[in-house]
Amino acid sequence: MTDIGPGLKGPHLETFMRITGLQDRVLAARYHRTSWDAVRCSHRPVQ
Repeated sequence: MTDIGPGLKGPHLETFMRITGLQDRVLAARYHRTSWDAVRCSHRPVQ
């Protein structure tokens, strides 16, 4: 393995749910938001 990166499953909640197989919309939304928040935080400049 040479790279470590987030395994994001889609920009839209419906896509995320279909790919991951999650059926609980509230739980899927939480996981989806958390994964994208992690990406946004990792791209912030260090001060």
